[in-house]
Amino acid sequence: MRLRKLTASLLLAAAFATTVAAPAAFAGPDNNIAVIGVGEEPTTLDPANGLSGGDIHFLYTVYDRLLDFDPATLEPLPMLAESFEWTNEDVPSSSNSVRA
Repeated sequence: MRLRKLTASLLLAAAFATTVAAPAAFAGPDNNIAVIGVGEEPTTLDPANGLSGGDIHFLYTVYDRLLDFDPATLEPLPMLAESFEWTNEDVPSSSNSVRA
């Protein structure tokens, strides 16, 4: 029992020491490298087949989309499309003009 408490205390102290001693991660002009940690790796980088929730974070940073969304209202905004309009209210469909 005493050994278990001692081991737990040492592990906690080591975790605290590495957290406090670790420098802040940033990409500066001298190294220009950003290091990120992710919970899971993407299953694919093919935007047509990326169905996992973890894929979206990678695909959104790699590929442009036809439409983007306003983060405050979630209204669609043109991204690759110069403009778009809803063409049928019964069946969700749109007409898009894509930029050259």
